[in-house]
Amino acid sequence: MRLGSRAVVILLLVGGGAGSAQGEEPPQLRYDWKVDGAVTAAALAIWGGTQLFQSHLAPATCRWCQVSSLDSSVREALVWSDTGAANVASNVGAYAIVPLATVGLTALAAEQDGRLPDMAGNTLVITEAVALSGALNQIVKFAAGRERPFVHALPASEKPLTSTPADNNVSFYSSHTSFAFSLATASGTVASMRKYRLAPLVWAAGLVSAAAVGYLRIAADRHYFTDVLAGAAVGAGIGFAVPSLFHRWRGLLALAPAPGGGAEALVTARW
Repeated sequence: MRLGSRAVVILLLVGGGAGSAQGEEPPQLRYDWKVDGAVTAAALAIWGGTQLFQSHLAPATCRWCQVSSLDSSVREALVWSDTGAANVASNVGAYAIVPLATVGLTALAAEQDGRLPDMAGNTLVITEAVALSGALNQIVKFAAGRERPFVHALPASEKPLTSTPADNNVSFYSSHTSFAFSLATASGTVASMRKYRLAPLVWAAGLVSAAAVGYLRIAADRHYFTDVLAGAAVGAGIGFAVPSLFHRWRGLLALAPAPGGGAEALVTARW
């Protein structure tokens, strides 16, 4: 194709493994403390603010009240007789075990490779992904208005008498599961992008512990199977997408003379 002056775009993808073989600096994340900090703070404000005002934002009656045969059968198979114990276990799993199995192991992986200072940026990116996941979850669960399984099983006269009535109709989708999977996947993705030797351990520990949290939410009769499945899918999707799509590339665009006249655009990008 002739356009008078030609421009040729050359894309050079330099893999982290190849860079390491040539003695280059370890793989880095692309992040900006001001921009990513602001995004994270805004997402946390939405997440925390909507939770704080849940009594005003959550639907008083269910908008999604019907239960599918799939959800019903899984509930009957997995719910514990002591739902309170399962609920406590899910809280401990989501907010203690999963963070230790993800961010904790990511820090260990960085330390093992002599790169512990990475953790400042790692934590920013992981927190950004989790905060965005949490903010989205708040919006969806208030809009969906799905009745929790244990509330669905109560007589109509007893439903307003639960310990937290504002929490009765926010079953879809599971916030515990979404939190756990976004944290597990973001940590695993960051560890892989940094090319830590212990990255597979971060993935394995994070995903196993997150799956356990999802199971316990069903066992506690707080969520249906589809609530947990959606929470896992959305949380994992955001946990992977935020680091890999917004923090991976470092590029440089330069113009150079092209043989025969015109200009040649050279784009270099490093994983």
